[in-house]
Amino acid sequence: MTFKSVNDRSTVVVVTNLARGGAQQIALAFARHLETTNNLIDVLLLDPTRQALNEAKPFRVRGILGTIGHKLLYPVCIFALALRLRRSKPAIVLSTLLVANVVTLLAARLAFGKRVLCVIRETTTIGARSRRGGGLGRLLCQLAKWVYPLADAVIAPSEGVAQDLVGNLGLPRGKVHVLLNPTIDEGFHGRSVEKAAYRFQHETAGPLYVACGRLGPEKGYDVLLRAFADVHHRVAGARLIIMGEGTLLAELQALASILGISAAVDFAGYVTNPLPIIRQSNVFVLASRWEGLPNALIQALGCGTTPVATDCPSGPKEILEDGRYGYLVPVDDVPALSTAMVTAWQSPMPANVLKARSEDFSEQRVFAQYETLVGNLMRGRV
Repeated sequence: MTFKSVNDRSTVVVVTNLARGGAQQIALAFARHLETTNNLIDVLLLDPTRQALNEAKPFRVRGILGTIGHKLLYPVCIFALALRLRRSKPAIVLSTLLVANVVTLLAARLAFGKRVLCVIRETTTIGARSRRGGGLGRLLCQLAKWVYPLADAVIAPSEGVAQDLVGNLGLPRGKVHVLLNPTIDEGFHGRSVEKAAYRFQHETAGPLYVACGRLGPEKGYDVLLRAFADVHHRVAGARLIIMGEGTLLAELQALASILGISAAVDFAGYVTNPLPIIRQSNVFVLASRWEGLPNALIQALGCGTTPVATDCPSGPKEILEDGRYGYLVPVDDVPALSTAMVTAWQSPMPANVLKARSEDFSEQRVFAQYETLVGNLMRGRV
């Protein structure tokens, strides 16, 4: 069964915003695919910005839900979204990110009861978010515990996230389905060989390390900088590029200065196409404290770049298959991370092997699994 069988009714994709993050890009990937199999597709944003509208335009969406500008007003969206859903009468509602999931489930049930299929994607481990997010994190976890059972199915990007949903929210294991992130699309390899200008590209004296992701506490960039400082002192010419934006930029720049490595570290900011830089680097490093299924790590495999990653909850261990496709180290372990970074440079993994592994995360495979899941749901078999 494909989505063409329900093309007389729309599919609605709901996401909090289109900030520059992996979860948002996955939502747009689903929207792009759904447009090829369904005549009608809505992408609804709870918190739109001008940038978000521009991001959505290539997907020819029919509507944007713009009701709020602050997270404290998200409850307003429940009623606004319920009205919007009643007008569009969708066959399927798909949402991603925790707040959007809660709002969407409440709005859909308010509008239709159980007469519309609701599928949500949880992108990371809620348990870790609850423990590290303070009072707000615990509140969101509690809300998810109350609301997530309303979903017809909950998609997890990794087995670790699935186990977290069962253990922390009490969801039945049969309601949680592991579908890997559709990170490798048809244009991936073409984008990876595009020309890119970046700092250090003409320096070849030592290893080039690269990291990519939001500059937030969960990404462990403070640990990465401390580990790189050790690498820099041990290996002549070592350099590090960090691609990403975030609230910790000034703090991380100050730490690099204290560690005496500012000249060897490039905080490159947001890079529209990071793939050529990843491909031309010697080692990709992910120092995260928690994840769901990190797309940047999958991209590194697709570029054939040897990865080093923390064994955080969750995703890296599954992506790298217990170290078969990269080097795994404990979370927040500076000496282990620096040692692995040197080893990965000295003993890189075969690029063709890494690229072959990345194909398990291709859009074609993941979307086929998603269509099977939705088809089974609509026939009442799940």
